[in-house]
Amino acid sequence: HACQWPGLLAFIDDDKQPYLYYSHNYNKDGVAVGETYAAKLKDDLSSIIGEPTFVSSASQPWECVNWEKNRCNEGPWVIKHGKKYVMTYSANDTGFDHYGIGVAEASRPLGPWKKCDDNPILTTDRKKGVSSPGHNSIVQCPDGTLRIVYHRHADPNCKLPNWDRVVCIDKIKFTGKGHLKLSNSTHHFHKKIKRLLPNTHIGSSRLSHYSHANLSGAIVINLHPKAVSIFAMVCIVKLCLPVSHLDISDSRLCNLCANSFCVSPSDFKTSF
Repeated sequence: HACQWPGLLAFIDDDKQPYLYYSHNYNKDGVAVGETYAAKLKDDLSSIIGEPTFVSSASQPWECVNWEKNRCNEGPWVIKHGKKYVMTYSANDTGFDHYGIGVAEASRPLGPWKKCDDNPILTTDRKKGVSSPGHNSIVQCPDGTLRIVYHRHADPNCKLPNWDRVVCIDKIKFTGKGHLKLSNSTHHFHKKIKRLLPNTHIGSSRLSHYSHANLSGAIVINLHPKAVSIFAMVCIVKLCLPVSHLDISDSRLCNLCANSFCVSPSDFKTSF
């Protein structure tokens, strides 16, 4: 089970132990810096246990292309594949070129984490109409297949910097060697979202910069301004992901998300 806010993820392992993964973003001497961390959470998710464990910072060549201005790792998302923990994370700046998604692996929830040598698995490719994709989540469909949800520039040929972004959903899978890879990548913006919410300007800087998927397939637009209702979130899930209902089976996550959206926990149990 997992629940994410921008740069923040609550992950509950098979033994029901919850963990917190997050990015610490700050400015140092005019340079935008982002580092990812992990920590054990108390059973009620109220606070962490002990000190956070450092996970990663900008280190691979693709993450250091604008070293004088940006040294960022952010947006961690963790899933478990067999006995292996797999983290996706984003690097660089959403407003410029080279934003993308990398993968790290670990044998334990707190690491140590090792970045994969073939990173990034997704980054700018204007031949495919893609500019600066990232800050993703991964959800499992009822048939067992995986989807990666992320945002990218609405116009791949836009003038930079630009924060006009749209939400995309693609298939993703584990190869026979256990590596996470995109499959049949389309990078397509789901127009059904725009038809559903014609007055919210999905794809504009007003509503797209912090768009994520979480909660077993729910697309959460936790944005600036925060104006999207829980009803809209549930409808988007119904239209865009092959899920039959919004299921947050762990009550701790249900209550936490309800507090975040200022709604009743029972609202997350709505069946389609």
